[in-house]
Amino acid sequence: MKASLRESGSELLGPLPWGTHLCQFYESKQDLLDILVPYFAAGLKNSEFCMWITSAPLAPGEAERALSAAVPGYAEYKRRGRIEILRYDQWYTKSGRFDADAVLKGWLEKEAWALANGYEGLRVTGNTSWLDDQNLSAFLDYERTADSVVGGHRMLVVCAYSLEKCALPDIIEVIDAHEFALVKNRGAWRKVAGGRRKTEEALRKSCQDLEVETKLLADKNIAFREVINEIETEKNRLKDEIAINVNEIILPIVKRIKLKGGASRKQLDLLGKSLGTLVSSFGRRLTETSLKLTPKEIEICNMIKSGLTTKEISGLINASSLTISKHRNNIRKKLGLASRGVNLTTFLQSLE
Repeated sequence: MKASLRESGSELLGPLPWGTHLCQFYESKQDLLDILVPYFAAGLKNSEFCMWITSAPLAPGEAERALSAAVPGYAEYKRRGRIEILRYDQWYTKSGRFDADAVLKGWLEKEAWALANGYEGLRVTGNTSWLDDQNLSAFLDYERTADSVVGGHRMLVVCAYSLEKCALPDIIEVIDAHEFALVKNRGAWRKVAGGRRKTEEALRKSCQDLEVETKLLADKNIAFREVINEIETEKNRLKDEIAINVNEIILPIVKRIKLKGGASRKQLDLLGKSLGTLVSSFGRRLTETSLKLTPKEIEICNMIKSGLTTKEISGLINASSLTISKHRNNIRKKLGLASRGVNLTTFLQSLE
């Protein structure tokens, strides 16, 4: 829930969005007070419910006195129950042992209670100095889980770790389980970027981007396959037309040339013009089942389309002019031109 910026109380921290989960490494009691007193002062001023879970070196009474001295009207905030200051054993180990699920459930229930009672959200801190080696591993697991949960709630969380009790590997794990860490270096507080949530969010965004890219690529592949299919269909159609034109138009001319033992000028002209129709749809259109033209009629159609007269066609196929005229009449009937004043040559040329 990265929205609705909240006043942090610290110039170093600046405004914080709900769902921020950070840690503070401290060496002294004053280190804790430097960060946490202004942190809670801002929460009280801005109608948030505040919870301070203390552990050595800071007792509840000391935390309360520090707030009372620094926050105007603190006594009224306390009287109205807008802040709880508890020992760690009243929260983290109130059952006698650390129960990660119960603690996390407790935070969520407290947030729900705060929202139901008119608060803007929940502002908390917990000191971990009570942890021993036996509980540290389980607590770090809890921190990692909490980090993934807090981001979706109206909560601000500061987890305090004693540098004296943290070995270097533990420090690395703690930072990794938080959005960022506060560390004092040469007397000045600094922010150190954490790793876990930032990495997870970046990975999640990368996965989302990858899903989008994958979908776009899939869509492009579908479009590409459709184009390929269209090209393949067109290729097959063209092959069919070429085969029809060769079989129905070109081969009959070649056969007649062979039978005569040589090619006349007319036959060569006809062959040249017919080669031009090789890749056209002329032959396919003439062989459509609705026309029912015979091979001979298709051959004559090609000659008429090429501009040959009845007499010239008669000479080329060794048939009388009367026979050619009969063929022409039959062709006109089959083409639906018998009673229409349409020129057969022009009509056939329009079929290319």
